[in-house]
Amino acid sequence: MPIMEPVGKRKLGGSKHLEKDSVVNPCLDYFWRNGFEVLGYKANKPIRDLPAHGGVVWRQNTGSIKLGGRYVRFGVVGGSDIMGWTPAGKFLAIEAKRPGATLKPEQQAFLDRLRFAGGVGLVVRRLQDLIDQWEQIR
Repeated sequence: MPIMEPVGKRKLGGSKHLEKDSVVNPCLDYFWRNGFEVLGYKANKPIRDLPAHGGVVWRQNTGSIKLGGRYVRFGVVGGSDIMGWTPAGKFLAIEAKRPGATLKPEQQAFLDRLRFAGGVGLVVRRLQDLIDQWEQIR
């Protein structure tokens, strides 16, 4: 009997979750095609094997899963969907939202604190949003 019960996309959020993937996955691909290391995507390298320079991003899932009869939370409440660091070494967080969806207060607070500390926090609803914002800050 497996310790971890698999959770399908439908159980995690149904069509909303699938719509978010249609924003997150093209963003990860954009970074990969522009020289970033994308952890867990295409080729998965351990952090110790990454070059000392260059940008790194990864998909940051949040939520909970049932393990051995109890639920365990993972991720940071309000944490963004994509996290990493820029080639200049700044912390990077990208919140992907469906068109028309708004940030939750926890998500806004996370991005506000990140920006206050000198990091880069973006909100994207489609790939072009990422491209436009990234061109302005790089």
